[in-house]
Amino acid sequence: MQNTSRVTILGVFLWLCALPVPLPADPAQRDIGYGRMAMTETLAKVCIGIRNSEECAAAIERYQAPRYKGRFKRIGRTLIITLENGKSVSLTSSPRETASTYKSYNYIEFIPSIGQHLVQVQYYEGGSFYLVDAKTGSKTEIRGVPILAPRGNLFACFQANLELGSSIEIWRLTGSAFHREWLLEPVEWLPDKITWLNDETVRIDKTDAQRGRAGFEVFTRSGERWKLSR
Repeated sequence: MQNTSRVTILGVFLWLCALPVPLPADPAQRDIGYGRMAMTETLAKVCIGIRNSEECAAAIERYQAPRYKGRFKRIGRTLIITLENGKSVSLTSSPRETASTYKSYNYIEFIPSIGQHLVQVQYYEGGSFYLVDAKTGSKTEIRGVPILAPRGNLFACFQANLELGSSIEIWRLTGSAFHREWLLEPVEWLPDKITWLNDETVRIDKTDAQRGRAGFEVFTRSGERWKLSR
């Protein structure tokens, strides 16, 4: 009887070990045409087969609509975000005929750890993102989807674009406002993935024009500056 129990326990242990292990919550990187959009694996799957950043963002908004009911809605070309105080922020996309002055908005997700709504902003050429504060409605324009540092009061983001130029930003939350602590541009290589090694060190993987891996760079905060540390 004792031997049987041991076999049973061993079998359960081996079965548990065979279960899939959850992947780390590190945002996946996906090339969607104009530069790259870093997002969670679930949202990246929404854009499979889409090769245009605006179409991808629109698909994500449609996917998120029933999940964030009460946080945002769309009326025609206007995206309406409801704030915690009951007020709202309205962002109205330009008519498509406006060409060089074109600007459109699509809701991506709510980031509870920093209390911000993430909105994709599409221009005639290129794009950016807004962080819309859930309490105040204030907008912070950033160059990519935020990758949060371990403590959450810092985030990094990037644009990777051969035609318009690549850039990397690091933002810090001070009080109730974000300020850009570091900007690197132009970048002679294409950023591909950002990984926080700790709150003072960030690793940035590189790729070449053919999407081949091209190594990585590590930057460390020294005083008020971020410096190449390898």
